[in-house]
Amino acid sequence: MFRSLVFVGLAAFLVSCSPAIDPALQQKIDGFYARAPRRPYPGSDTFFKPMPYAEGQYVIHGVTEGERKSVMKTSIVGHQGDAWLIESYSLSASGETWVQMLVRGLEKAAAGSMEGIHILEVKVKHGEGGVEVLEGPALEMMRSVYRDMLGTFLVDLKGAVEGGAVEVPAGVFPRTVKITAQVRFLGTSFTSDAWYHSGVPINGLVKSVARNGTSVMELLDFGLRGAMRSF
Repeated sequence: MFRSLVFVGLAAFLVSCSPAIDPALQQKIDGFYARAPRRPYPGSDTFFKPMPYAEGQYVIHGVTEGERKSVMKTSIVGHQGDAWLIESYSLSASGETWVQMLVRGLEKAAAGSMEGIHILEVKVKHGEGGVEVLEGPALEMMRSVYRDMLGTFLVDLKGAVEGGAVEVPAGVFPRTVKITAQVRFLGTSFTSDAWYHSGVPINGLVKSVARNGTSVMELLDFGLRGAMRSF
């Protein structure tokens, strides 16, 4: 199952506790879109699976839901033994949240399975607030929520077809593959289309569209190195 749109809904939930619109945060969102490079990318090998994970990789996606826009950045910011340190940043006009997860077995997601993935530690920061460390019973209560957040790494290519060239704010990506799948989130089921490219790290996602018109995710930028932890 394709999970990125599930992560969209979860990220929106995490940063939308307050309905108030913060002009400074809205300006920050606009800045991410304005800085999108919009460059053409050369042809590449057909996407069969994500490239190997490496410290410093990141992807930035913009999410449009009706007239609202938000931004998500997923980064690999550390490597401790056989575990990866993942940082997920979610920005909406009403708030921003950073979540760091130390994860063992993440490579299984690239192979299309969430089985065997173990979250060892979680740290959360909301806006200008302090850092909350989740461990013990608190982590156990929230483990399924953060496990769903790791769904952004999951790639299941069953039923993949040629997707052609796809244009998003990050640029034009030729030779994508397209997947159509059923997605469930908070009791709602909908169909989504997603396009992947072999030159994009983390999960290769270039664009995803919910057919019911509720959400569009587009790649704003990405990098193979340079990502660092925010706290």
